[in-house]
Amino acid sequence: MDKLTKLTDQQKKEVSGNISAAIDKLKNFQMPSGAFTYWPGGDYDTWGTNYAGHFLLEAKALGYKVPDAMIDRFVKFQASQAKRWNPDTRGTQYSWTELDQSYRLYTLALAKKPETGAMNRMRELKNLSPESRWRLAAAYALMGKQEIGKELAQNLPVTAKAYDWWGYTYGSTLRDEAMILETQVLLGDMTAAAANLRHVAESLSNEQWYSTQTTAYALMAIGKFAGKSKVSDEFKFSYDLGDGKVVNAGSSTPVMQISVPLNGTEKTVTVKNSGAGVLFARLIVTGQPLVGDATATANNLKIEVNYLTPGGQKLNPAAIPQGTDFIAEVTVTHPGTRAYDLKEMALTQIFPSGWEIINARLHNMAEFSNTNVPEYQDIRDDRVLTYFDIARSARQVYRVRLNAAYQGRYYLPTVGCEAMYDDTISASKAGMWVEVVNGKNGVFDGPNLKKKAPREIKSYWLYSFETEISTVRSK
Repeated sequence: MDKLTKLTDQQKKEVSGNISAAIDKLKNFQMPSGAFTYWPGGDYDTWGTNYAGHFLLEAKALGYKVPDAMIDRFVKFQASQAKRWNPDTRGTQYSWTELDQSYRLYTLALAKKPETGAMNRMRELKNLSPESRWRLAAAYALMGKQEIGKELAQNLPVTAKAYDWWGYTYGSTLRDEAMILETQVLLGDMTAAAANLRHVAESLSNEQWYSTQTTAYALMAIGKFAGKSKVSDEFKFSYDLGDGKVVNAGSSTPVMQISVPLNGTEKTVTVKNSGAGVLFARLIVTGQPLVGDATATANNLKIEVNYLTPGGQKLNPAAIPQGTDFIAEVTVTHPGTRAYDLKEMALTQIFPSGWEIINARLHNMAEFSNTNVPEYQDIRDDRVLTYFDIARSARQVYRVRLNAAYQGRYYLPTVGCEAMYDDTISASKAGMWVEVVNGKNGVFDGPNLKKKAPREIKSYWLYSFETEISTVRSK
């Protein structure tokens, strides 16, 4: 990032803290073999291993403290897999295993432990996909064999194929084109890289959604270009933030950020380019909405959200008596509009601060015996994040046990489910205001129940009242 823009001391501290935290967290993903899992406790993931190991190698090269044991185990595993890779597993011309193997060889070259024999064998393969050839060329460039890398890259297209499905490499067209840009920089072909850089930068600047991997790889490739080119020549401009004060400014980095104070009134910002090059100005506004999203969506996916009593009766979450246990149930359906199973789906449930999550994994709760088992589930103080795969035309159910703990009025945020690597696959249910009410005022006080209870939740409160009486009698 410091190749692209000047960071404040606080930003540098945040960057360092984030990277160190990621290194520590990856310890929970590495298996004894040296491979990495996609989720803690899961199975070995080929692309995840390449990607996580690549991150560790880049971090170590920049001076971050990465345990030698993590790197050594990773390199040993990669070398073993590189030797064992069988090109016959490619099946079709553009099989994902090709790109996986070429990326694996790239990481070994980056670790200064190149597997030359496997590289040479792959180099001789016929019908190797352009994306794989670019990645293999980068591996040769890293080990100092620029001419072989240039020979591999000769006449290759600089635009990557479109993805119908992100597949086992969690890929995208821009991710692959960023890899091509990095290879051009490694090969020293800065003229071609400059043209590709413009395309990658413009792609990042448009309104299209990109996954974290795509964004990260594009930024890394741009940063590496900036580190080896004259892009750092100073640019100059002046600006007026609407207060009539013209400020002359400039930067020796490609990006400069200026904070525009807002006070709730309309403001005009003026920018004038006083340099020789082209200057691109962009206004970025961030904030927090006063009320959550109140719309429901269904894009190649369907979800249904219900709130239930422990006995299975439906209830309206608009007003729930304090102390009540209840269940949030989400049913996810693959409508079959996409002709393949959906992988790496993320279901996000954020709950009001007046509701407490009861971790079903710590209790033997009968209502969870007939739910689907997710690939991974992250239970936090205020939310449950559920990750899973779903087959075409399948239907899956996930439940969370809750307790209405604190009286008050709260906002229940939107419940959303989406494919982590394709924003055209998503569904959501609108948020709403909810209350946790005093159980003694209109819930369990018998004669005054109908008078004080809102009409739409009367049936649940009657059920709760009858359950409470039954409990008392049994005691």
